[in-house]
Amino acid sequence: MKKQLLSAATFFLVLVARTAAQIDCDDGVILSVADGERQEGTVFTPQYGDTSATGYPNSLVCGWTISAPENHKISLVFQAPFGIEPHTTCDYDYLDIHDGEDASASLLGKVCGTSPPADVHSTGNQVYLYFSSDYSVNAAGFSLDWSTTCVDGTTSCDDATGPVCFTSAQQCDSVQACQDFQDEEGCLATYGIEVCEDSVDASTAGSISQPTDSLAFFPPGSACVWNITAPEGYKLIFTATSGDIDCTSASVELYVDDDTSHMLCGEDTTFIVQSNQAELWVDGPIVAGGFSLSWVPCSPDEILCEANFSCIATENICDGVVHCSTGDDEDEDLCRVPTTTVPTTTEPTTTTAFVNDSVIVVTEDPGDQLSCYTCNGTGDCMSNPANVMSTTCEDGEHCWVERIGEEGGDHGLVVMRGCGDFCSDYWALEACEMPAGRPKVCMKCCSDHHCNDFVLTGNNDPQRGKAASAAPYLWITALTALLVSYFTSTQQ
Repeated sequence: MKKQLLSAATFFLVLVARTAAQIDCDDGVILSVADGERQEGTVFTPQYGDTSATGYPNSLVCGWTISAPENHKISLVFQAPFGIEPHTTCDYDYLDIHDGEDASASLLGKVCGTSPPADVHSTGNQVYLYFSSDYSVNAAGFSLDWSTTCVDGTTSCDDATGPVCFTSAQQCDSVQACQDFQDEEGCLATYGIEVCEDSVDASTAGSISQPTDSLAFFPPGSACVWNITAPEGYKLIFTATSGDIDCTSASVELYVDDDTSHMLCGEDTTFIVQSNQAELWVDGPIVAGGFSLSWVPCSPDEILCEANFSCIATENICDGVVHCSTGDDEDEDLCRVPTTTVPTTTEPTTTTAFVNDSVIVVTEDPGDQLSCYTCNGTGDCMSNPANVMSTTCEDGEHCWVERIGEEGGDHGLVVMRGCGDFCSDYWALEACEMPAGRPKVCMKCCSDHHCNDFVLTGNNDPQRGKAASAAPYLWITALTALLVSYFTSTQQ
């Protein structure tokens, strides 16, 4: 039967019988454990400890190479019982121990006899074991345990999974060798982050992340603070990605000015801060993958859509399209522009005259002659060219001009015209307002074609109030004249 290689937690090799008459084992078997894993194992001769056998077979050749990670050396400890055919110079059956990867390396010892040899230590990270038995006389064989330690001049991290050895050249080299960062402790001055505090302008979207491209990890002992500040009246939407942060040894926390905080370890989350400032506190170590904290500012002119964790830009507010799932950007109260209107009617406007004691009804419809431009913008609409479309207003309608925003301002300037409700005296002159969350809105209503050419200034006309208050007196004057005309006619 061919030899079998059994693998367990300690990675040891067992060689078994090929036939009942002869047992063999291959020369060149390599025993190795990866760096960071427990560095130990066991090597023994075939049939060692088998009470039904007389010991190891005759005419046997076995070879094992034990290989440890860099900066390690190997220790061999022999167990009892030990038995290799005795000879003064071990010429019959013997075990050679070489200080390297094969038989060409220097000899650390050649052993045989009935007593376990003293412990053997290599100078480097490899040992080659060569066992040979001749054609006669055998014995119990041997079993040895091997383990590794750090070579002289290096330091062991003693990680939970096995020793990791690092040299002085690996201290503060920006490369993590130890799981506990022992090789990178006390290195803040070397990394240039001994003092770690910064102010961040959050008036535009941005992010903070660690580690950076220049340093593969956020080192132990580091404590950094970022003061994140947007203009007064702003609110901030944060998105955090925690990566591989271990909150038992590191800390990433965001504090806001109302004394609340968000622990950002071990989760990916988005949240809103009802404030224009926050402080990010980070304590290392944080390994590669680390964390990222990004933000989007929301200005007072924008709508904060908490349901969608987003800001609705000014140009998308009250545009007839719902951008926030809760409809905040199209809220009726937000989008209403107060007006003073008279309900439209399909009945024509009429006036009456008294002639020869007979009442003659004369129908007048100013809407029949009133054309209102239906254009937007500040170019063609304001210059009134012939190619601009116009609409004949319905009965009882007048022409309205609306100015939204300010030229050169954040929101730009848009001028719109169209037919609408009958004008009251209030709207005969320009009237402006600035609803919360929207740019300035100015309106004017006209019953003549000049409304199409009217250029709104964006300033309330100081005569607007007077025009409105004077309206009742105009009606009284008109009524008085009508009564005088009536009595004059009846007396004739």
